[in-house]
Amino acid sequence: MSIERRLMDEVERLRGDIIEYTQGMVRIPSENPPGDEAEVSDYVSELLASLGFDVEQVESKPKRVNTLALLEGAGGGKSLLWNGHYDTVPVGNLDNWTVDPFGGEVKDGRIYGRGSGDMKGAIASVVVAAKAWATWVCGLGGASASTPWRTRSSSADTAPSTSARTGTSRAWKRPSWERLPREAASSWPGLPSGAGPW
Repeated sequence: MSIERRLMDEVERLRGDIIEYTQGMVRIPSENPPGDEAEVSDYVSELLASLGFDVEQVESKPKRVNTLALLEGAGGGKSLLWNGHYDTVPVGNLDNWTVDPFGGEVKDGRIYGRGSGDMKGAIASVVVAAKAWATWVCGLGGASASTPWRTRSSSADTAPSTSARTGTSRAWKRPSWERLPREAASSWPGLPSGAGPW
């Protein structure tokens, strides 16, 4: 059996996680405007950290939080980059909804709610693909539940933030852009001017 087939079988085995993660994100409002992805970024960051990924969160503007996660391999092969967005269009008039827009209800084999299709479902799929890769291909099996967040420094490169979902305070560290492949970092939306070693 090919590596691709075995990886797809692992993703299929984790199908329930795709549903759970999509529902988890849909249940966290991230409408734009006003633009507030902090809580959904915390949710995804915790998922990826639990899998052993090195996770950083970048707050480009107040409450506009991006998640960067890196799982380094042992070889010198090519890199794989997945990206997406957490923000959704506003729900609008609630009278036009037949379901709770933040409910993540499963009905007739579909997940309903704001962002389920654009693009929280896709992000959930990426997280599950990363989980399959980390657990099956890399043999990591995920980190234990007691795995702490990477230590954050308290230098001038950080800005304090409080997670609305967990109620914990953290300082977000500016990302190590030099770790990203140049072509990925140079095309990264919202990349700070002058970031990176080039």
